[in-house]
Amino acid sequence: MENNGKIKIKPRNPLTGMDEPAFVPPQETAPPANDDNRRPLFRIKSKNTGYDKLLSQLTESERRIRNLRRWLIFGVPTLVLLVLGLVFFLKPSPALEALPALSADAEPGGGSSILRFLNEYNLVDKGVISQDQTIPVFLEKFRLPAEKIRQINEIASQQSIIQLKAGQEYLLFRNKKNERGIDFFVYEIDAYRYGVFQIYPQVGFQLVEKEVEERTKRVSGIIKTNLFDAIYESGIHPDILEKMESALAWSVDFYHLKTGDKFKMIYDEKLADKKTVEIGQLKAIYFSTNDREYYAFLFDENGQPAYFSDHGKPMKTSFLKSPLKYGRITSHFNLERLHPVDDVVKPHFGTDYAAEEGTEIHSVADGTVEAASFTTGNGNFVKVRHDNTYQTQYLHMQKFAPGVTPGKKVKQGELIGYVGQTGKATGPHVCFRFWKNGNQVDHLKEDIALPVRFPKETLQHFIAHRDSLMTELNTISF
Repeated sequence: MENNGKIKIKPRNPLTGMDEPAFVPPQETAPPANDDNRRPLFRIKSKNTGYDKLLSQLTESERRIRNLRRWLIFGVPTLVLLVLGLVFFLKPSPALEALPALSADAEPGGGSSILRFLNEYNLVDKGVISQDQTIPVFLEKFRLPAEKIRQINEIASQQSIIQLKAGQEYLLFRNKKNERGIDFFVYEIDAYRYGVFQIYPQVGFQLVEKEVEERTKRVSGIIKTNLFDAIYESGIHPDILEKMESALAWSVDFYHLKTGDKFKMIYDEKLADKKTVEIGQLKAIYFSTNDREYYAFLFDENGQPAYFSDHGKPMKTSFLKSPLKYGRITSHFNLERLHPVDDVVKPHFGTDYAAEEGTEIHSVADGTVEAASFTTGNGNFVKVRHDNTYQTQYLHMQKFAPGVTPGKKVKQGELIGYVGQTGKATGPHVCFRFWKNGNQVDHLKEDIALPVRFPKETLQHFIAHRDSLMTELNTISF
């Protein structure tokens, strides 16, 4: 066959008898027009020429299988590590995971909810925090690992437990199944809650609420030495003293009682883990002192609870019984007293209350300061006018309270000065004088009570309420 004057011979395959395609030598291609026929400075030759040729011969499905294997080998482990890292950094404070389940018939353990909560653990130490301190300082003495202490302190800070407060209870527990030092550190956060710090196997935290109950208590007592001792000996929480004073402060001078005085009370209290943590309402009280009997009943009149006598008169009167909270009567109102300084018999128109120098003196009623002055006999004194009928006077003060000057308005119980021994005095005391219509009288013999203010219908409700409480009081024995 002719082709441009040349004959091309096609070779024949001896096996098939068919013509083979003619061999055509490769043609050189010209460089790109913008390359200026320049050669590169150097060329990077692949060292894996054989491997690259093998890849070029793989089918599409084979490539996909190969990529999937690569992902399983390298990608999945990387993703797992990433997820675990996120969980570690973003997880909240660890919670207790190893706490035992509470059994319904668990031994109460002295009434403590925390002992029931950790009934499968041994209580190895129990006490009271001696002074305010940080958790690391407290735990160091128990030889815990530094990292455990750091983790506990971090969790405590998240719970706003910055310091362990003096007087709060703590408990330490150990697992019964091993001899490890401490498994749980328990701290009494307040009267109603414990903070439980798990130490092993991992640090965690959980709040445990104490078991709270409310009850009405009926008690009595007889004074042998003083009121506080009588309260203590009767097993009554001392916070009741404030309630007693609130009910009878206008009738009974609680700071000048005597042996043989006695009382009965009905009041509510709140207990946490069988311990009294809060005194509720004092519903009724009976008090016998100085051969007189006093009753006070809490009655809610138009949404305003107040104390009333057994006759329905308000217990809160215009005047307190004493200008001092702490002191004792050393000299009564006496028209024929031998004067301790002048050594002559002359009237004593006041009541002397002895107390330590600097003891606070309070106005016994609302009023206006008429005088805050000094005389040779009275020393530093304050005189208060309460209305057109009554005035009170306080003598021998060490000094006046700041701002106590003539014209100042004062409230009942407001601080007006301090006990001293200025003027004619043999020791620190306040001579309290009570003026009625311009004359000095014995305030302990004055019956200053507000008139009955109940409407008839309300009075009937009060009488029924009083009778019910009176019946309860009568069932209480001394």
